[in-house]
Amino acid sequence: MASRGKWQRTYARKFALEVTCQEGHVVKKARCKMCLYFGREIVAAGRKRGARTTDQFYSGKFRADTMTAHLQNQHATKWAEYQLLSAVDQDAFFDNVQPCANLIFNYLDMESDEIIVDVSTEIVDVIIGQMLFRPADELDADGDDVAGIDDRNRKIEKLRSHALRLFTVNDDEDGYTVTIKTVMRFKLAISHVSCGMSFRQVAAAVEHTKVICKMGKRLAGPLFGPYHF
Repeated sequence: MASRGKWQRTYARKFALEVTCQEGHVVKKARCKMCLYFGREIVAAGRKRGARTTDQFYSGKFRADTMTAHLQNQHATKWAEYQLLSAVDQDAFFDNVQPCANLIFNYLDMESDEIIVDVSTEIVDVIIGQMLFRPADELDADGDDVAGIDDRNRKIEKLRSHALRLFTVNDDEDGYTVTIKTVMRFKLAISHVSCGMSFRQVAAAVEHTKVICKMGKRLAGPLFGPYHF
């Protein structure tokens, strides 16, 4: 029976570890590959201590319970996914994945910040509520019925309702506030709009940024996409 805390060859695959220091056949130090490639998952709100951002290393004693606890607490989603894989798929789990330290989002704060914007009543009720999502005319220039107008107007009303839900009436009922939780995506979108891009083009540009920079869910989600038709 193997002594407690001694490195076992099966640990590399079982606990997704990378050997970083070895003397002969004796492993001295190993690193968590989940930390290396994916980073630690965002800590739930309410935790007093901030989340660590460094990779987890093990040296001296390699205890299965300690390594399991780290994976469950810091990489719950990826660890659950990893455990369901066959040995062959586990060996290939990190193939074609860039270490998170090489990715741009590792140096950008795109999760914790929010922007709260005050918006006047006229902008929300008139410009957005009435002008931006104005129903299409039921008759064309010749006075004939426009084909499919009812379906189009139903879609417009649905988009209008969705857009207005983003705004919260202020306590004094004078104006609205809107909370922007994806600050980086918002800033990218505003910059693209200021260059004259359409909403469709902005949605595509933000999506391309997410894919090329490998930002994943940190830049995911609808911004302008739901509002074009």
